[in-house]
Amino acid sequence: MNIKYKHIKNHNTMKKTIILTILALFATSLSAQTGTIRQSIPDGVCNVNVGNKFLALIHFDNASYVEFPSLSEKDIQKIKASNMITIKNDSLFLGNDSCKQCSGTVQIHLDSTNKQTTLCFADNAHGYFNNLCNNKIKIETRNNSQAYLSKTLGDTLWCKRLVVTTYDKSYVTFPAPLVGDTIDFVAFDDSRISAYTIDCNYLYYNEPYHNKNINIHSHKNIRHEGYVYQHESSCYEQSIVFDFAWGFHNWGSNPFNGLSTLEDAYELRTTPSSFQLALKYSCPIICHKLYFNAGLGYESDVYKFRNQYVTFEIDGNRHLAISELPYPESKCSTKLVTRYITFPVGLIYSTKKDFNFSITLIPGINYTSSHTGLKYDIQNGDENTYHKENPRNFINPYKLDVRFAFGYKYIHFFIQPSLLPVFINTDQKVYPIKIGIMI
Repeated sequence: MNIKYKHIKNHNTMKKTIILTILALFATSLSAQTGTIRQSIPDGVCNVNVGNKFLALIHFDNASYVEFPSLSEKDIQKIKASNMITIKNDSLFLGNDSCKQCSGTVQIHLDSTNKQTTLCFADNAHGYFNNLCNNKIKIETRNNSQAYLSKTLGDTLWCKRLVVTTYDKSYVTFPAPLVGDTIDFVAFDDSRISAYTIDCNYLYYNEPYHNKNINIHSHKNIRHEGYVYQHESSCYEQSIVFDFAWGFHNWGSNPFNGLSTLEDAYELRTTPSSFQLALKYSCPIICHKLYFNAGLGYESDVYKFRNQYVTFEIDGNRHLAISELPYPESKCSTKLVTRYITFPVGLIYSTKKDFNFSITLIPGINYTSSHTGLKYDIQNGDENTYHKENPRNFINPYKLDVRFAFGYKYIHFFIQPSLLPVFINTDQKVYPIKIGIMI
């Protein structure tokens, strides 16, 4: 019995040894067949582009690298041979046309201290986020790609500035509550953006959020300024705007020295006696950035002379001259009134912070009436006498100004030099300039 017992024990020990050996060999085989590829992301890289049906898991932390986990030796060689990971300047590219069959899961760790990070998903790629950094993030999806931003159920995603843009039947989903300072959603074509709860100071979107492209189920603590349907939000906005400009003006011997004074009869007093009205059609050229406008306007300019009595004279050439007063010991004030029909055409550059910069070309046609020309107010004792001259052959029938304006929201400061002189057929060319406020 004892001998039999020892035989069975030795037999069981042998079986156990064989099984352990097989498992060890299998484990060794697996470890030999799988591996990882890790590529560090240099400092300064802030643009990440993912394609080729990759499933990218995005992490914002204190490290910067790309890692392919659990790859076979064959896949490792395939990825290395195809230059699947490339870095150019400040951009990282994951995927290329030479290896579209290369796909799988990839871990992307990004430095959360970057001031701005842009992530683009294309060619059926998928991006999953479990957190966002504290600075500005841009997320863009194209070509049937998807981005999914969510932490564990009930947790929130926080970002100071988030811009999401979708194209080409791609979509972005925010199942978790989204909290931020400023959030901007723009959806083109048949793409989608869907969010369940948003809590932010400013919300921008290219169309009202209940449209088929952008769906926000609930929101709170959003300031009224965020609902900008016509100016900041709509990429397809077309609108009619009305401008009123009022300012000081004078003239000079060329378009660039209008603030310097001329001498003798041409000397003016700088006065706030110029105003302009315009009704313009406006449409965007670049979404949220650049706008074109054109329209029809009216301009009135009143030039007040420093000398009392100024007239047009012809003595070989037409010119302005200081004349004697028509009555002894009288006083007189002289002003020139010009009126124009204008056709302003311009470009406006707008920033997200409501600052605007514009340049406008303003051609115009002069017209004369009973209210234009040289006007005189003569005071002789207790009597005032008014009369005027309408020097039709002296006034240039055309005008061409360039207006440079900058401002915040609806108030702008402008400077407007003229490229054409006020008078023709005179020995002295005078070019007006205006400085003022436009609303």
